[in-house]
Amino acid sequence: MGAIATVNDGFADQDILTLFNGKPAAIVLVKEVGNENPLDISEMVYEYVDEAMETWIPEGVALEAWSDSSFYLQGRIDMLLDNGLIGFILVLIALAIFLRPTLAFFVAIGIPVSFLATIAISPALGITVNLLSLFAFILVLGIVVDDAIVVGESVFTEFQKNGPGVDSAVVGAHRVAMPVTFAVITTAVAFIPVFFLPGMIGKFMYTVPIVVIPTLLFSLVQSKLVLPYHLSLCHVGDKERRSKL
Repeated sequence: MGAIATVNDGFADQDILTLFNGKPAAIVLVKEVGNENPLDISEMVYEYVDEAMETWIPEGVALEAWSDSSFYLQGRIDMLLDNGLIGFILVLIALAIFLRPTLAFFVAIGIPVSFLATIAISPALGITVNLLSLFAFILVLGIVVDDAIVVGESVFTEFQKNGPGVDSAVVGAHRVAMPVTFAVITTAVAFIPVFFLPGMIGKFMYTVPIVVIPTLLFSLVQSKLVLPYHLSLCHVGDKERRSKL
């Protein structure tokens, strides 16, 4: 049997043709490094492109920013802010109609307080602002204020029966302390199995429970310890003003 081919063990020269909008192009990939903000990097790139096109880019050559992935991050941030604002307003309106405007305000304020508390400890938990962490905040947004609503309604009912004051606030909060605590804990426990997801999916989804669980726990603390005190002060002030009149 004779030789059927000649094999050369080496490198081959191959032409690589890159086209952008049907024209020859060269692509430069820009990424953030370390703790850099993707939104800041995106803004810097656009500013550089605009400046270069006005100053030193020769005629016949164009420089253009393309495939900006920070768009998705900005979209999630906008969605979180919009949903948070809408949720805050809806809670205010619903509770103001059936209870009192002051109670509605202090209950609704638990939403940003719980989120800010989680954000404050995020460096210690290894949380960064990314698509998954923002998704987790959006996910917990709809349930984070439920315990505050229950506690606020119970405190308001006690005020109607025995008058406003710290004692009534304590009794009202204590009445629903057990069911509210277990409701929050069971919701938080439901996210624990996500920690044990295997493979690459587990590494990505790890961010969800690490955001949701602390936010729920902060909401529980705020509704049981902070909210009743604020409601008692608010109603006591109302009582004093009525007595002066």
